[in-house]
Amino acid sequence: MKPEEEQQLIQIAQMYYMENKTQSEIAKELHIHRSTISRLLKLSRQEGIVEITIHGLHDQNFPLENRLKERYHLKYVGVVTCTEGLTRDQRSIILANKTNAYFQTILEDHMVLGFFLGCDPSSSCQSFDQSGPTYPFDVCTLNGWFFRTYSQ
Repeated sequence: MKPEEEQQLIQIAQMYYMENKTQSEIAKELHIHRSTISRLLKLSRQEGIVEITIHGLHDQNFPLENRLKERYHLKYVGVVTCTEGLTRDQRSIILANKTNAYFQTILEDHMVLGFFLGCDPSSSCQSFDQSGPTYPFDVCTLNGWFFRTYSQ
């Protein structure tokens, strides 16, 4: 890459990422078509001029969750990462919090929730967020155990 091409990539990247200008604003200012700006921004990432780091997602399992969704045609997958040294109770709390976050998005009156593989639904039920709307719902494990609970 020629030095003037690299300088142009740096200039465009700085305008876009550091000065928060839109691609249209940069195109107008530099007298370049907007689609060219988009292409040059992509090239600046490919050439290593721009590196994008997302902090705070070290414990997320998006790639695995997406593979599971695609392979098994699922609407939602939540993978929980537990580090070594956690007690069973600590792991249960982490799982219950992830479960609770999902349940809060889907709960409706008289819904039946099923658990399997030896999960204890009581820990998830105990961690339900009580600040939002509440719904009566049934919870059962798929191995036959059943109880009725009402979120209050």
